Amino acid sequence: MKLSQGYQFNRMNNAKEYYNINSENYVSKWDLSPKGLQKPANYYRLEIIKSIFNLAQIKSSDKVLEIGCGTGLVLREILKITKPVYATDISVEMLNRVKDSLLKDKNVRIFEDFSNLNNIEPSLDILLMQNDLLKLNLPKSYFDKIISMEVVRYIDDLPQSLKNVKEIMKQDSIFVFTATNLYSLSFFPVKYTIRKMFKKIDKNKELMQYFVT
Repeated sequence: MKLSQGYQFNRMNNAKEYYNINSENYVSKWDLSPKGLQKPANYYRLEIIKSIFNLAQIKSSDKVLEIGCGTGLVLREILKITKPVYATDISVEMLNRVKDSLLKDKNVRIFEDFSNLNNIEPSLDILLMQNDLLKLNLPKSYFDKIISMEVVRYIDDLPQSLKNVKEIMKQDSIFVFTATNLYSLSFFPVKYTIRKMFKKIDKNKELMQYFVT
């Protein structure tokens, strides 16, 4: 699925269409190789991933789901602990990049749904599914650990998204997610929020974002 740069986003699918268009740019954006870690941004990103894993207490026996997996950067690290790993993303093109780029050496499959997880192939490393956090269509009370890195910043209804996640958690599950603070030292969230306040955000060209305090 290829989309032209002139594709017009609609309000509900802003993030989906943006990442469908720009998925290939994200394959090499975060380089966690020894060479790539010489850049502070990449090193910081890896440290965030490590912190998420420590909080989630991921074990080899866990059924782990990543919501908003992007090109598979975090999935690659989870595979060092357990497999198979389940993942969703709103963009089908991001899922394709997991399959043909970042984790092309792994056994990865894209599913239409996760309705028959008891009969999956034992050799599968990654199970992918296109899904929207505001319309989660995943097995109820199924996952032991759920993680999500920098996804809720694109959701304009945080309470509903958290309610959806709760429904797919077991009684003793752990959900760990990151959220960009409005008062980040980068000042981007503040500047973006001011621009949005004065209606200076072009939904046809930019990602809609919702920062927290």
